[in-house]
Amino acid sequence: MTYETPQWLVWVLIALGFIIAATLEYHNLRKNNILLEQEPKTAIRLQPRKPDYGIVSSLSNQMTNKHGHTDSAGIESDYRSGIDTNDILKRDCTKCGKPRNQRGENGDY
Repeated sequence: MTYETPQWLVWVLIALGFIIAATLEYHNLRKNNILLEQEPKTAIRLQPRKPDYGIVSSLSNQMTNKHGHTDSAGIESDYRSGIDTNDILKRDCTKCGKPRNQRGENGDY
């Protein structure tokens, strides 16, 4: 005995496969969204660094040569808070308020 399957059965099986795949994908996306909503929302913080006194001393010397005075406490604080060493001398001096890589307030530096 032979039985020929109807041609429309192929299209029904393909449609059924798409429906199952879409349902599983929707469930997966919904599950991931629930997990994302449950995660704590925290701000990205720079990791504090332990002071490397060689780097802080070098930056202080560069500042003294260029600026006229040093701001060791401010430089160390900026270094500890994770600010890039290339940007530390561009920040304002805590003593006079001018950028650390510019002449200081006495004008002869």
